[in-house]
Amino acid sequence: LADGVRPTLFMAHLKCAEFSPEVNFHGGHLSGVVTAWRRSRRLKCSHAQCLALNQNGATIGCGDGRCRATVHYRCALDSGWEFDNPKYPDISPKAFYCPRHREGLGMP
Repeated sequence: LADGVRPTLFMAHLKCAEFSPEVNFHGGHLSGVVTAWRRSRRLKCSHAQCLALNQNGATIGCGDGRCRATVHYRCALDSGWEFDNPKYPDISPKAFYCPRHREGLGMP
């Protein structure tokens, strides 16, 4: 990891890291993973199944600045979040929208 922290064994789900806003890919290395992990420990997942279990670790937030929804990568897929979609090239590949706010962008 290229976070400027002492090297230690650190494991993360690749997709969770890849879609976290703090994480970048440079020269075959992911940077920002530890920062994303630290932030995720404070965030509860908004997906119904995780809410019922009080699960934290959500790293993906809605791109609408007023929305407080955060989810795990798998929960985002299961609940209709919009990811990097070639039909919408004007949207940043790390800007994700919950189903409620996706409609405001004209996304199906």
